Amino acid sequence: VFILCCIIQANVLDHKVWKKYLELLRSNGRLVSDYIRDYGRETVWINYVINCIFILLLLMLFNIPLNGIVFGSVVAILGCSGFGLHIKNYIPVFLGASLAFFIKMLVRGSIGIDMDLDLAIIVAIIFSTGLAPICGKYGIVYGILIGFIHIAIIPLMINLQGGFDLYNNGLACGFEAALVQVIAENIFIKERRHAKKSKDW
Repeated sequence: VFILCCIIQANVLDHKVWKKYLELLRSNGRLVSDYIRDYGRETVWINYVINCIFILLLLMLFNIPLNGIVFGSVVAILGCSGFGLHIKNYIPVFLGASLAFFIKMLVRGSIGIDMDLDLAIIVAIIFSTGLAPICGKYGIVYGILIGFIHIAIIPLMINLQGGFDLYNNGLACGFEAALVQVIAENIFIKERRHAKKSKDW
């Protein structure tokens, strides 16, 4: 009902909302990306709806229970729909994180019907969207790479901060973004010095 209300209200108040949404998808998401300022509230509502539907469908597809921590994690990242997050810049990150998870399960020999979907891994994949601007700025390959690195590093970060893991995903995202940016700037950007900058760069 909420999603339907957002779609109806956005289309009624702004007849060009879908055109603006397509423009939003061309932004890289790098801070500061104020989508309300740049594209309007109605466009942000559409972005929120698209993100919400996509993530909920993923949860349903993999039969992940929408318990308190998963629901809270989803709501937290959906709040960034007006601040740099859109479906184009976080899908590759999701793919990389999911790939790392399945490789982990394959190594363990746990692939199958009874595959253990660890809650910590589910939350880590959801919060890997914090790395979406890396994908938006440097491309799909770097998006997949950093999503993969996120799942690999998350268990190690707990040891670095003494087990106080309330902000473990955020700490890991910051570390990984710094690492991949150095790689990207020295390998990728040198070949594209005259690449067009995004609107919010």
